[in-house]
Amino acid sequence: MKQRGYAKYWILAIALWGSSTVFAKSFAEGPYLGQTPPGSTAQVFAPGLISDTQPKMWESHGTFSIDGNTFCYLRCPISLSPRIGGVFITENTDHGWTTPKLIESIGEYSPWAPCLSPDANSIYFARGLPESKRDFYRCDRTPHGWAVPQVLGPPLSSPSNEISCSIAANNSIYFGSIRKGG
Repeated sequence: MKQRGYAKYWILAIALWGSSTVFAKSFAEGPYLGQTPPGSTAQVFAPGLISDTQPKMWESHGTFSIDGNTFCYLRCPISLSPRIGGVFITENTDHGWTTPKLIESIGEYSPWAPCLSPDANSIYFARGLPESKRDFYRCDRTPHGWAVPQVLGPPLSSPSNEISCSIAANNSIYFGSIRKGG
């Protein structure tokens, strides 16, 4: 008889847990992370959601996928210490925007200037460690998460330092570099 009583409590606990996930508040809702699209006056983007979430941190290089349902950005400490911060991604689902998640496979590269491919299946970035050459890398999404980044090589990477890149809707890559004589 006592076991039946415990079974009722387990069923109630599972039902409450299931309903809490259904009614849980999403990170943000609506297109553009629920923000008003930009106008002619500069404003902090998604304060408390993307920007201004931690003291002594800053966010930059935000990129939306072409359908507007994936957003990728860089979060760094003001001190620019290596291996702190990183590239984060959030996605718009049927339940709203997911909490931004650190892409751990990119972390050891101290990424700089990440940009999301139009289809949201790749992230391009320059390696940001000051003591190493800054090549361009691509990190691809797999069914199991984000792969280990691969260096892009020439002509995108060169003996000079690479600064930033952007991927157009037609997948053309535009980049900035500190190259001599070019």
